[in-house]
This record gives sequence, C-alpha cells and structure tokens, in this order.
Amino acid sequence: MTRPRTLNLQTALTVGVELLVAASAFLVLRLAAREFGPQGFGEFVAARRGLALIQLPLLMGLGIALPRFAALHGSRDSDAETAHRHGFAGLLLGLLPSITVTAAILLAPGPAARLLFEDRALVTLSAPVALGLLGVSANTLSTAALRGHFALGYANLLQLAVMAVLPVVVFATKPAGAAQALWLQGLIATLIAGLAWCALLYRAIRGGGLRHGWPSGEARQLLRYGISRIPGEFALAALFSLPTLILIRSRGVAAAGQLSFALSVVTLFATAFAPIGLVLLPAASRLAGQGDHAGLRRLARRLALFGLPLAAVGVIVAWPLARWFTIWYLGPAFEEAVPLVRLGLLGVVPYVVYILFRNLLDAMDVRPINSRNLLVALVLTILPTFLWRSAEALALSTVGGLVLLGLLTGAAVRSCLRQAACSARSSHE
Repeated sequence: MTRPRTLNLQTALTVGVELLVAASAFLVLRLAAREFGPQGFGEFVAARRGLALIQLPLLMGLGIALPRFAALHGSRDSDAETAHRHGFAGLLLGLLPSITVTAAILLAPGPAARLLFEDRALVTLSAPVALGLLGVSANTLSTAALRGHFALGYANLLQLAVMAVLPVVVFATKPAGAAQALWLQGLIATLIAGLAWCALLYRAIRGGGLRHGWPSGEARQLLRYGISRIPGEFALAALFSLPTLILIRSRGVAAAGQLSFALSVVTLFATAFAPIGLVLLPAASRLAGQGDHAGLRRLARRLALFGLPLAAVGVIVAWPLARWFTIWYLGPAFEEAVPLVRLGLLGVVPYVVYILFRNLLDAMDVRPINSRNLLVALVLTILPTFLWRSAEALALSTVGGLVLLGLLTGAAVRSCLRQAACSARSSHE
C-alpha cells in the first residue's frame, strides 16, 4: 500500500501538473485570440467544444471505472493478475469507440462538420477534431490506468507532455489558422498517448491479462459501472458545450467564441480543485473498500472547509478584475465578452462543489448519482434556450444549471454519508 507521506507528495505533484495544464490551456486561448482574431478564435474554441461533447461519452465511463476498480481491488489484497485483467479490458474497450468514430469523421468530413457545427463551411475542422478525439481518449485511459495503481509519477509525466507542453509547442510553430493548429496538436497527441496506451496494454498482457482467456467478467464489471455514467459524462460536456454550439447557430461563431471564453473562466477556477479528485477517487475507493466510514466523513469535511471558502474568495477577487483581464488576455476586440465573464463567475462556487465531491460519490456508491444530478442540471440549462438565445441568456442559463448541480451534489453527499449501506454496496461490488 502506498505510504501516506509518499501519497501526499504525489498528490502535491499532481496538483502542480494540473495547474500547469490549466495555465497552458489559458495561454493557448490567448495565443489563439491574438493569432487568429475573433473569427479564427471562434473556430478554434468551437472545435474544442465539439471534441469535448463527443469524447467523454465514447469512453463509456472507463476513465472513472479503471482507477476506481484498480484501487478497490488493491484494498482487498487481490493478486496482480486480477488488476492486469481489469487493465487489459478497460484499455481495449475504452479506445475502440474512439477509433471507430475517428475513422468515420475522416471518411465523411462534410457530414461530420454539419452534425457537429451545423455548418459545412467548417469542414476543415473535422480532421483535427477526429485526431484530437483519438489522442485525448488514449491519454485519458492511460493516465486513468496509471492513477488506479497509484503510479502518479508516470501519469503526471504523460499528462504534462500531452495536455500542457504540446499545445504551447504547437503555437510556437506559428500555425496558419485554427485548423492547422488543431490538426498538428491532434496528430502529435495521438502519437504520444497512443504509444503510452500500447505500452500499458502490453504490460497488462504480460502480467496475465489474457492468461485465462478474454477477461469477460472484468469487462462486464467495468462496463456496468462505466456505462451507467455515460449520460453524466455527456451531460457535463454538454453543459459547457451546447450553449456555445447553440450560439453559433443564432449569433455566429465570433459571439460563440466570447461565450466559450466566459465558460472557460469558470472551468479555470474549477481546474484548481480538479487535481484533488484525481487522487481522491482511488483513495476514497480504498477507504470505501475497507469500510472506513469515519475516514470518508473526515475526507468530506476537509474538502468543504478547504475548497469552498477558497473558491468564494477567488470569485470576489476576480469580479472587479474581469474587464482588465479579458482585454489584456484576448485584446480590445473582445471587450463584449466582459459581461459574460462576470455572469459566468456566479457559477464558480456551485461548480467547485461538484468538482470536489463528485469522486467521493463515485467511490462510495456504484449508482450513477453524479449522472442523475448532471442530467437534471443540463435540462435546466437547455430549457431557457427555446425562448432566448442571446449570449447573456445562455450564460445565465448555464449558471442556473451549475447552481442546481452544486445543490444536488451537496445533498447527495450528506445523504450517502449517513447511510452505511452506500459503503457496503461499494465494498461488495
């Protein structure tokens, strides 16, 4: 078992890497705005939002299931062969849908652009989205498998290379437009993450992943847990992607880029807390597997006392700086995005509640509680768009969805911690 001191160091390194990933993402957005202008910037973020919308559901929840079951079996002193069978099944099953969809997009770029963006004129973005889908999926599965075995050093190295360093290096080559930048990034990410995926799959085979035939039992276990979370993964991506894609149809790609930036500010705040969950999921799964209900309650209390005041202070500091930051970051041409950024800030604290506690819920209970909450929040976000489709209305509807998501998450955590049956179900899964 990983020593607490070592785990704390690995957790700190994971937080550092994820903060670098967030810093890289915002630097890339700034470079895209400066290099491509409002139209090109809108294309760039539209492609990224489209990729997010289709990527998460295709993984079938295995990005969560892999680390959860690896850590859970570790808490029961299962042999290494069982872990390798789970790893083989998860790595292979997780990438097959992405490979299939990537091939379909490359073979039919026009219809893909029409389906994703409702605009065949954006057909040049189809190939970059396809390659990005393959690269991000391979990276997600590889890092998930590594984190499930608490090999956080290797997971952090892969995440740093694919998600932090590569996007900045691509812009250092001075791409001619959004399509070229996305195409180059997708191609290199696929090569790097694909090699890591192949190495992990080979290691799983060498460790006995196929010693007793195809791991059908492990595959069913992973898919039963993961597939139930597909609606939630899709809803989370849609919560931030659909308002942008809807605005493309009603107001154009430039306005959609401004709304996307405002929503990116929300996710930036959440990114500061997201690394905690990367380590929390396997750690909480281990506590649940051991039946340590008191440990789970202490963990939840620490998360609330640390995270929520910090998020609230961040919003208070950011509010008066929103105009300066937006103009400095994107340029004077993007001043219209300032009110949208301030509206988005209203959703930061409730979204941080979800980010902090979603992994605790996934560890404690096999039921897709987060999926249920996300779907409810998505419905509240989308319903107002049938009446109003201005950027401000879409920003407000997204904030409303985030507030509801935070309330539902908090209520679910309190309910689950009160019921010992949650941990009992988890430990027998």
